[in-house]
Amino acid sequence: MAISFCQKACLPATQRKPIELHKANPFGGLLAMARFPINLPLLAAFFLNSFAQRGLESIWVLYTDFRFDWSVLAGSWSLAYVGLISAMVQGGLVRLVVPRLGEARTVIIGLSIAAVSGFGFAFTSNGFWAVPVIGFYVLGYDLAGPALRSLISGPFDAGQQGLLQGVMGCLNGLAGIGGPFVASMVLADISGNDPVINFPGLYFFGGACVLLGTTLMVTISLGRFTPKRQTAE
Repeated sequence: MAISFCQKACLPATQRKPIELHKANPFGGLLAMARFPINLPLLAAFFLNSFAQRGLESIWVLYTDFRFDWSVLAGSWSLAYVGLISAMVQGGLVRLVVPRLGEARTVIIGLSIAAVSGFGFAFTSNGFWAVPVIGFYVLGYDLAGPALRSLISGPFDAGQQGLLQGVMGCLNGLAGIGGPFVASMVLADISGNDPVINFPGLYFFGGACVLLGTTLMVTISLGRFTPKRQTAE
């Protein structure tokens, strides 16, 4: 709140929009996005990817203990490994790949790599082989993420960016609630002495299916629509 009073507005006065209370909530922002059909499939892909990823993060240590008999320390080192690869990809590789392939191709290739890696991880029972699979998954996911955000925000002018970022934050928040809930329910069904489903990698298989589906969603969406810059109204 203090920042809102002290920080100067970054937009010129002519591009600022008045506060509209009917849009100052998650549902109002989502309804406002319905006016831009090109972005709906991309926003859906963003939400589904976030949903699957938040769930994966919430059960990671428990799953690796159950599946690979990793200790808490080993699980912590695996997360450090993920963070290192993520920093290398988002901090350096993205800026080399996107100018050469373009945002659309980067998203499609990145999600495809992540989906294939997810299927591989779902059927991996050896912790040794899980390490390179994790690396490829992070590589693909973190290549696609920034490029997808750029595709979503690209058609909007400066006056619409605040609304769009608010909607994306809302979707990410909803994914942060739903993803861990679903992941924990799935983990409960596949683990224990008497599992309901004898498929330890079930959640990761489902997550890979989601990534594959969003890859097709993005491909079809970009093939049907030509982005046009939206102006503030």
